[in-house]
Amino acid sequence: MNIKYSEPAEYNTIFPSYLELINSSTVIDTVFDLGCNVGAFINLTKKYIPSVQKIICFEPDIDNFNYIKDQNYSNVKLHNIGIYYGAEESFVNGVGDNNIGGYMVSAIEKEHIENWGSMVHQYDAKVFKLKTLEEFTKNESLDLIKIDVEASEYNILDNSTDLQKFKWIILECHNHNFDYYINYVKKALPTHEIVANTNDHFLLKK
Repeated sequence: MNIKYSEPAEYNTIFPSYLELINSSTVIDTVFDLGCNVGAFINLTKKYIPSVQKIICFEPDIDNFNYIKDQNYSNVKLHNIGIYYGAEESFVNGVGDNNIGGYMVSAIEKEHIENWGSMVHQYDAKVFKLKTLEEFTKNESLDLIKIDVEASEYNILDNSTDLQKFKWIILECHNHNFDYYINYVKKALPTHEIVANTNDHFLLKK
């Protein structure tokens, strides 16, 4: 697949402001990037948090994974899997080709079909491999995690035991409204304070 690199608005405005705020108050050694797509957040992290020593990335789409791999990033550990609880793999549905600006999700998230209807296509040639976050957190510094996983964030918020241990969380929510998001986040992460937010993006601090 021919992947075109472009950046949606949050990579030009929201995420840089979040990373600058984090960098101004905390030394960040390790970053977990859930849903790294084609590497935009890797680039931002390296730019705005120069102290970072390790970026651990999770990208289940093989085309995006290979694109990032070809960039030969230093200090990046890349996994061709998605983070999810209760399943080990999934077929793929989506709107777009999962490039930046595209929209591809695992078939286990039924609410996407309810929200996007006939726009959703099934990618029969692709299967996403899935593992839990706790399989990768042992012996790591849980400084910052970014979660942009096309509605699988609710599954992670509901089931992860290590998510609440991160000092900082950047979270993108999908398919609902702001009141739903903020109530969900507060209930799932009572250990964290919301220090910045937009309609669907949240920066949380432990």
